[in-house]
Amino acid sequence: MTEGSTEEVAGSVPRQEKVAPLRPGSGSRAPTELSLRDVALFPEQNPFPVLRIRLDGTLLYANAAGDVLVKTWPCSVGGRVPHDVRRAVERALTTGDRGEIELRCGPILYSFAIAPIRAAGYANLYGRDVTETRQAEQVVCESRQDLNRAQAVAHTGSWRLDVGRNELRWSAETYRMFGIPEGTPLTYEGFLSIVHPEDRQSVNEQWTAALRGTPYDIEHRIVVGEAVKWVHEKAELEFDEEGALLGGFGTVQDITASKQAAEELHEAHERLQKQTERLRSQTEQLRQNEQWLRAALEGGRMGLWEWNVENDQGFWDERVYGLIGVDRQAAVTGGAFFERVHPQDRERLKAQMQQALASPGDFEAEFRVVRPDQRIVWLASRGKVMRNKTGQGVRVLGVLYDVTQRKAMEATLRRRNDQLTAEVRTRTKELGDTVSRLQDEVSRRRRAEKNLSERSHLLEGFFRHTITPLAFMDRDFNFVQVNDAYARVDGKEPDDFVGKNHFALYPNAENRALFEEVVRTRQPYHALAKPFVYAEHPERGVSYWNWQLTPLLDDAGQVRFLVLNLQDVTERQEAMRELEKRTSQLQRLTAELSEAEDRERRRLAELLHDDLQQLLVGSKLRLNILARKIKDTPELLEIVDETTGLIAESIQKSRGLSHELSPPVLHHGGLAEVLQWLVEQIRVTCGLRVRLKVGSGVDLPSQTLKTFLYKATREMLFNIVKHAGVRRAAIVVQQRDGSIRLAVCDKGRGFAPECLDSASQGAFGLFTIRERVQFLGGSLTVHSAPGRGSRLILTIPLSVPGEEATRRAEVPILSVSSAPAPRQAADRLASTHKFRILLVDDHKVMRDGLAALLEEESDIEVVGQAGNGRDAITLTAHLKPDVVIMDVVMPIIDGVEATRQIRAQWPHVRVIALSMLEEDATRERMLKAGVECFLSKAGPSEVIAAAIRRSL
Repeated sequence: MTEGSTEEVAGSVPRQEKVAPLRPGSGSRAPTELSLRDVALFPEQNPFPVLRIRLDGTLLYANAAGDVLVKTWPCSVGGRVPHDVRRAVERALTTGDRGEIELRCGPILYSFAIAPIRAAGYANLYGRDVTETRQAEQVVCESRQDLNRAQAVAHTGSWRLDVGRNELRWSAETYRMFGIPEGTPLTYEGFLSIVHPEDRQSVNEQWTAALRGTPYDIEHRIVVGEAVKWVHEKAELEFDEEGALLGGFGTVQDITASKQAAEELHEAHERLQKQTERLRSQTEQLRQNEQWLRAALEGGRMGLWEWNVENDQGFWDERVYGLIGVDRQAAVTGGAFFERVHPQDRERLKAQMQQALASPGDFEAEFRVVRPDQRIVWLASRGKVMRNKTGQGVRVLGVLYDVTQRKAMEATLRRRNDQLTAEVRTRTKELGDTVSRLQDEVSRRRRAEKNLSERSHLLEGFFRHTITPLAFMDRDFNFVQVNDAYARVDGKEPDDFVGKNHFALYPNAENRALFEEVVRTRQPYHALAKPFVYAEHPERGVSYWNWQLTPLLDDAGQVRFLVLNLQDVTERQEAMRELEKRTSQLQRLTAELSEAEDRERRRLAELLHDDLQQLLVGSKLRLNILARKIKDTPELLEIVDETTGLIAESIQKSRGLSHELSPPVLHHGGLAEVLQWLVEQIRVTCGLRVRLKVGSGVDLPSQTLKTFLYKATREMLFNIVKHAGVRRAAIVVQQRDGSIRLAVCDKGRGFAPECLDSASQGAFGLFTIRERVQFLGGSLTVHSAPGRGSRLILTIPLSVPGEEATRRAEVPILSVSSAPAPRQAADRLASTHKFRILLVDDHKVMRDGLAALLEEESDIEVVGQAGNGRDAITLTAHLKPDVVIMDVVMPIIDGVEATRQIRAQWPHVRVIALSMLEEDATRERMLKAGVECFLSKAGPSEVIAAAIRRSL
């Protein structure tokens, strides 16, 4: 605060002898104990803002509380206040009347009383905290509105009885309910006249009883115009100690709709009972039909199948699996089925199916299948074709059964018919030949019976000695038979299980419930990698099993036996856990490698920027000094100019290499600045124009995630340049639900997203991005198709687990205990004709070069040097320079913060920014901090002295 004083502000209002304490939030529009004159007594100690503003809007004074407010405008003493404040001050000074204006400072709402001091041409503004008052007024208003709205929504009104006036006061909803204009005076008799004539006597009796203390709670009808309504009334009456009625309060609710709904509900209930009876009868009929169908399928040894043509998915029951010889784990598709069909019948069967789907009618065919044991069997199938609205078949439901024996019999009959025809035609064969043939037939049948017996023994041997553990149980879970593999699992013999209960040997409540569910539903159950612990041998540890329990039904459709088959997958589970562990380790190593690469890139970039470039600039400055000293020697001057050009070219190449390794904006700018810089680089280097849209409030504090997002975005844009075949793209960035969502879009050639499933050529970069973003807890979503462009959406969290967000803390302004009054630049020029310069740069070679260069100027004096922003603030306080030459990137306090603090404490000191960073974002930050101009270290050295003179 450099203009005005506490005494001047207080003196503008007459003093009073007593000062009431000022309480936050106690202000209102009405006068209170604390008057403006009381506040004026202690403006500096006042916890609320006190301001002085001139007629033209110039802020002359602000106390400590006012400083917090004016910084939000933004403004400072000597600056112009916002337009609405200036208008209010002008109005008060013009009319001479006190005014009032409300201003918000963050969450606090201040009410300012404007006291015009017309003789002095300014007005004093005294603030009061009215936040709680306004909030309370808003809550009361909203509560009143909510009550009226709630009554309207609930169709519930209220009323109050004034006994002294014999008057009823109704709410707006009560008037609307009774069809009476709002505000019409009413008495009890007037109310009673609206009650339905048939209910009037009972209402009056209830009211009379209520006057004696009985609760008033009644439902009755009222007549509103031509309509009859039902209402529900409740009331509480108030009596004095002698029992005299004082008044009452009650509610009335329109229950017409509920009464009508009750009648409709009763009628609907009766209709529902009738429909339930019909449904129960139909359900019983369906259950009986289902039992008949099961019996028919079992009797005909038929399998049931279903095929969905549109998605090539289907269903086979157990008998179908056995008929076509397919493992139960195989996928149920049309392709899997046609693979088993005999090659000679396959195309014919496909044609029959297509004809059935395309034309009216159902499907019927006979064909051969080749089972895994190369046995060929004849099957017959009939199916019902389900069609869509256009008549095209979309689903087929059918049965499958074995006709091999019938086909064999038909073949035999054909042969016998041929034989008989031949016998009739030739009539030359002897009866003995016929007998011989019959004997051969008997021998053939005996051989067939023998083969059948051998196959039965073979099946028994397969069951007993197969490596798959199998067990047969009855419906009570008692073992009937187990094979050797099942017995070996528990180290026992097969006979040790026969007759014993499964859960007596292996008690497990969860598994028992599953077994009982299979018996109840008659549906098989399949468990995958289910853990199991031997109750009697816990030392064996946990093992994991795939198992399936299959019910075998009798002719009545009830479960007779259960088949249990097991598969030990313990080693597989352990391998999966080890694989997941190794995958996690690989992801962490990959992330650490990427971060190490980023750190090394930044180290090399900083080495180029902080060492090589600074040395080159220092050399260039020294050459400039040398050029001035040898300006009369053209030969040496030409060599110096060539050397200066080479150094300038080296600076540019070093700067380009530094940016390519790790651009400075990546570490000193926000996410929006990083992406804007990347978009500009892509446009310059690749000719791709990218439209960037960053949502409000987007902030990514994690440096690791910001670096990853920069690299991922750059890779996606390079992918567009190389493969999309377009010259334009778009980037949209949003922040929501604790994450950053970045979408990169183009309208180019597009690609098949399946190529991202492996690191194939052209997809390795996107494959790597997806792998890395999954490790970081995010996702990469790809929407693309050949010829239809692409849209890649990258979602990452706002922070990495274990990483602390590196936000730059606000550095307090350095306090200086004693500082002489500032001298104006014009006075200095008049007396010394020299500009006092403070050089601030963290590279000594740069400071020395600048000092040597500026000392060549007769009107410039270098009074001090600082290697960081903190020292720059301290030296500014003691040396009182005219101009500070400020670097941007420095330790402890950077150039942006140092400039802001110097300009805030010493507004007359000019600051000129001098940096190797030439990005627009860096330039804007320094200009906002208060620098006069922004110069490049790589630029001509002559402009530095010119800029110093121009700033003053």
